Amino acid sequence: MPEGSGVGPFAFITYANDCKTLGHDNCVLKYAHDFSLLVPENSDVIAASEMAHIISWSESNELKINLDKCKELSV
Repeated sequence: MPEGSGVGPFAFITYANDCKTLGHDNCVLKYAHDFSLLVPENSDVIAASEMAHIISWSESNELKINLDKCKELSV
């Protein structure tokens, strides 16, 4: 789906609907062609494991993650 198309965001959200987090308190937010992974400090699954899970999910669904655009923000 070309970036900037009218149906692209809806198609991505529908396609990525089955991507779930491993940890109960962790959350993945999906909008248009972006993912945001939220992992609290006291989570049962660490952020590195969650990211590995998302990368594995994307590979099995033939999606590519641009790791150069990935950033970690600790608050």
